[in-house]
Amino acid sequence: MTLLIALILQEPKPDGEKKPQEGTPLEAVYKDGFRLKGEDFELVVGGHLYLQGRHLSGRPDDAARTSGDTLTLRQARLELYGTIYRDFEFKVMYDSQTGSSASAFDAYGGWKCCKEFALRLGQFKAPFGVEQTLSDAITDFIERGEQDRLTPSRDLGAMAY
Repeated sequence: MTLLIALILQEPKPDGEKKPQEGTPLEAVYKDGFRLKGEDFELVVGGHLYLQGRHLSGRPDDAARTSGDTLTLRQARLELYGTIYRDFEFKVMYDSQTGSSASAFDAYGGWKCCKEFALRLGQFKAPFGVEQTLSDAITDFIERGEQDRLTPSRDLGAMAY
């Protein structure tokens, strides 16, 4: 009731004059993942699921054997990453693999001083080896090659690049 009275008593503004916006406008977009964009930040929410299935035809249906038809969740990852004030980046990737405990796979923060220099602190992929730097979502095969075991994976540290 008081809101209605306040609106009635408010002076009308000319058509050309607009009210100033209060607060920072927030924009939600779905492009390459769900994105929240503000004046000083951008947050991206993404992830992927890997399902592994198997079907064997012509197999007798008996209770003594295990079923040949399976569908399992092999891996589930949730990612949050973004930038703050255009110079600071962050990423947190939560990973849950079948048969192991869930943990933070990537968790780092960084500072992009200029195009030629950046600093990153936390747990991240070491930029060594072609297969390690590719995301699981864009690899050609479900398994990585044997040479991948010889390259460093994610590790705690600092990197200047």
